[in-house]
Amino acid sequence: MLVRTLDDLAPGKGEIRTPSWSSRRLLHRDDGMGVTLTDAVLEAGLDQVWWYKNHLETVYCLEGEGVLEDLGAGKFYEIKPGTLYALDKHERHRLKVKRRMRVICTFVPPLVGARYTTRKAPMMLDETCATGSVACLPSAGVDPMEN
Repeated sequence: MLVRTLDDLAPGKGEIRTPSWSSRRLLHRDDGMGVTLTDAVLEAGLDQVWWYKNHLETVYCLEGEGVLEDLGAGKFYEIKPGTLYALDKHERHRLKVKRRMRVICTFVPPLVGARYTTRKAPMMLDETCATGSVACLPSAGVDPMEN
């Protein structure tokens, strides 16, 4: 049995912070559960294009508001408390946070931890990151979700 609290998490594998979001990873690959579970905070003003090449993700909104855009289908969805979205087909998507959001996320297959790397790229950032037209991680192509 595994019992873990947010207070148990240490920077690095269990907790990662950037200026625009933070993720507390309660479960990851080493736990052997086959899924990663995160408690994440997305700051107001975040405007990020994401593409999870090697992971399926679900997101359940607990607090805040945002707009999700499915870039392939051109559809927009209001995200508010009680909303779940699942990226079941590796959709390239954009999230604009209107009001600070707290979300619970799952990733399958599970994430290794919180390492930044350019060796692998299961999460690809859109080319627009390099031009500065959307908020990005510290540098385009950096992947905090190596599998």
